[in-house]
Amino acid sequence: SLRVWARGRGPGWEDGDLDFYIKAGRDENNFYMYRTPVRSVDWLPEVVIDLPRWLKLRAAVEAAWLRGEPPSGAETCGGDSTAYVACDGPYLVQVRDPGVAPPNLARVSEMAVGILRTRQTVYIDQAELWVDDIRLDNVVDNMGVAGAVDVHLQAADVADLTFGYQNRGARFQQL
Repeated sequence: SLRVWARGRGPGWEDGDLDFYIKAGRDENNFYMYRTPVRSVDWLPEVVIDLPRWLKLRAAVEAAWLRGEPPSGAETCGGDSTAYVACDGPYLVQVRDPGVAPPNLARVSEMAVGILRTRQTVYIDQAELWVDDIRLDNVVDNMGVAGAVDVHLQAADVADLTFGYQNRGARFQQL
């Protein structure tokens, strides 16, 4: 899970006009996004993002692409109408071309936080968003093992023998 402490400052936060969002992805066209209201009086509650829900939405996008369906979902979830978009409550995944650049949580190259105006019930001349901390929780920390053996035997002009063996355990994660 991803844990974020965010707080708004100024009008609109307590009235439900403004939402906090966090995006993680490769670029502006391929990303995961989570949005939620935050308060302006304290840092609680902490925002907890369930990463498997994003993965489930990404799987739905990729399945639609593999079935040959045209880009869709933007009319229901918001986002780019030329992209594949899937949402589940506050969770959203947008992929412009799943065959070229699908968002991958293991290869996030940019993160963004911001303010989204959802309603217009109060006048807002200035709004601020403060983000105190962003951290991963329940990270996979089981040790993995990888190994390689390479043997080369040369016996003058009689024989030349090379043997190689590589193994990588299921829990091995490259940094």
